[in-house]
Amino acid sequence: MTSEHQMKPKSGIFRRFAIWGYYFRSIFTMLLGIKNWLEVLIIFLINSEGNVRTLKLRKPQLLINVRSRMDVWSVKEALLDRFYTLCGTEIGEDWTVMDIGAAIGEFTLLAALQASKGRVIAYEPFSGSFDLLRDNLAQNTISNVIIHKIAVWSKDDELELDFSLAEPLQMKSEKSYSETAHSHIITPAISLQHAMTQNDLIDLDLLKLDCEGAEFPILLDADPNVWSHIKRVIMEYHDGYQGHHHNELVEFFSTNGFYVKVTPNIVHPELGYLYAKKNSLM
Repeated sequence: MTSEHQMKPKSGIFRRFAIWGYYFRSIFTMLLGIKNWLEVLIIFLINSEGNVRTLKLRKPQLLINVRSRMDVWSVKEALLDRFYTLCGTEIGEDWTVMDIGAAIGEFTLLAALQASKGRVIAYEPFSGSFDLLRDNLAQNTISNVIIHKIAVWSKDDELELDFSLAEPLQMKSEKSYSETAHSHIITPAISLQHAMTQNDLIDLDLLKLDCEGAEFPILLDADPNVWSHIKRVIMEYHDGYQGHHHNELVEFFSTNGFYVKVTPNIVHPELGYLYAKKNSLM
């Protein structure tokens, strides 16, 4: 067996109970996991989007700058719920990890702490998020992370970053340019293979992706040779991006010699986590 699905989405009244139960637990998760929890209330009830505030986490003991409700929620999922660990794997202390779509550094920080004798390479193309990523690493004196302000794509190219939704963490990468240029930014991009060679990587212990659908071209169109050098992949998938579905990724990884585990999102059926691990490591 090379793949499995966990936490299959419920339907009807059971799904509504599951959703409200998740939100209820999330409140306590943030109250218990964040020392200055009043900051969370201010951000959700008063704070203007883009006004940077600092959260103080209990465990791990980190300071992290956020600018929006979405940032806070992402911190909760990555650092307090640790979804990437629960749906994927613990990180070894000497691992090399690549974070594509690092945003403000939620997963990057966790990976850097766990891979204390290894290194983390983070890619984030949007200036607003990249600046927070850099600041969050600096204020926690993290020294084993290399950051790149560039996008990763199916090939070396230029991309549009579409921020028409006014939420940086939901910014999509597109190849075709739009006439509404005021809501788009053009950014350079490199291929996954280029990212490996750029950092002198022979092998990669863990590849993490959260890039609002760009995981499909990044992975499906990558140089086939790259998969002999990547041991594990954990990502948030985004069904519907240019007509893609995560079943394509399940089949792709299974065909390339990976065991695959899928964990659907309780609240949003088009989202979920996919973890792939080389069968030779099982």
